[in-house]
Amino acid sequence: LIIVDWITKDTTVDVNSGNGNWYCPGCRVMPNTYNNSGKGGGVQGVAGSMARFIIVNDFLYALQTSELGIFNIADPLHLMNKGKSVIGNGIETIYSFENRLFIGSNSGTFIYNIDKPSEPEMEGTFTHARVCDPVMADDDHAFVTLRTGNACWGTVNRLDILDISNVLAPTLIKSYPMTNPHGLAKEDDLLFICDGRDGLKIFDASDINIIKPVKQFQGMEAYDVIALDKKLILIATEGLFQYDYSDKENIHLVSTITVNR
Repeated sequence: LIIVDWITKDTTVDVNSGNGNWYCPGCRVMPNTYNNSGKGGGVQGVAGSMARFIIVNDFLYALQTSELGIFNIADPLHLMNKGKSVIGNGIETIYSFENRLFIGSNSGTFIYNIDKPSEPEMEGTFTHARVCDPVMADDDHAFVTLRTGNACWGTVNRLDILDISNVLAPTLIKSYPMTNPHGLAKEDDLLFICDGRDGLKIFDASDINIIKPVKQFQGMEAYDVIALDKKLILIATEGLFQYDYSDKENIHLVSTITVNR
C-alpha cells in the first residue's frame, strides 16, 4: 500500500491537568490496526517509539506525566477505565513487544509484564543520566536513544543497547555515538534510527556488538519511524516519508507527503 492523500482534522479532548499546567512532550497520534467492525479481536496497534499511548489486544495503555492509564476497549461503545499504575515523574514514551510494555522516562527504562492486561507488573528497570529516552525492544535486547537539546536537559547523544534476556536485571551491552537521535524501529536485522538533522540512519544489527551502517537518507530532520512488513513510515519536520526495505541492498524512497508549517 502507498499513501497518496490525507484528510486533516482537528480534534480536542479534555485532559485532567491537575494544577492547570499540562506538560505532554512528544504527544502523538497512533495509527491502529483494528478491523472494520471496530472490534479488537486480538489485534495490536502499531506505533512509533515516541508514542505516548498504545493498543495491545483489547487494552489501551496511555501515559500521563507520572502514571500509566489502563482502558479496556473490547467494546468501542462502552470503554472501561481499568485504573492506573503510578510509575514516577518524567515518563515519556511507551512501546509494546509480545507480553511486555517498555516505558521510557527521562531517568531510565521501565519494563512491565502484561500477562494480566488490567494489572501491569513491573519486572525490571535500567537507569541512565537524566535525558529524554525513547525505547523499543526485540526478544533479547532493548534499544534506547538518548539526546540533548530538549526539556530533559540531557548531555549525551547516543544509542544504548541493553541485554534484557533477564528482564529483572537489564544490563548495558554497548553504546554508539549519534548526532541527536529521536525515534527508532527494528525489523529482523535492520535497525532504523531518526538522527535529527542527520536524517534517517539504517544499520545492520545482526551483531549488536558491531552494528554496521547500511544506508543514510538526509535532507530532512527525522523525528519518528514505524517499520512494518518491509515498509517504513517516517515523520520529519518536512513531512511524511515512506521507504521500501524489502531488498536490503536497494532501500529506497517510495513516496513523500510534504507538510507546510
